[in-house]
Amino acid sequence: MAELFRYSFSAVDKKFVPVKEELNFAKNYLEMQKIRFGDRLFYTVEEEEIDGDIPPFLIQTLLENALKHSTCESFRIDLKVGNDGNKIKIEVQNLSEGTIEFIEGHSLYILREKLKRIYRDPCISTDKKGERVKISVSIPREND
Repeated sequence: MAELFRYSFSAVDKKFVPVKEELNFAKNYLEMQKIRFGDRLFYTVEEEEIDGDIPPFLIQTLLENALKHSTCESFRIDLKVGNDGNKIKIEVQNLSEGTIEFIEGHSLYILREKLKRIYRDPCISTDKKGERVKISVSIPREND
């Protein structure tokens, strides 16, 4: 928990943070949520070696959104962070027992607008199929 607070205080005023730091924060966040949800939550993290910077709390916002929409008895969240040519690709997939009602809410709207301001592109795509919702973010490796 202390690592979560340290990152939160250090990253809050930054425009960008290293992907590695953000990913470490995301893993700690998922561990904290595992304590909260217990056996109801299962998650995986798949990561490639990535150099580059991303806006702080980007991954955590996607994870929080997935958790918010996981109202079923049990659910799974898969996080993938990797390279896609000259872009950094982040995917959060939410699988639940039963159909997920997905509505793009306030947090994703704010994230989309933030990414538009930084990259001049919303960078976010969503894909919903029955019990699965996948949100993908693809951002340029080079920052302005």
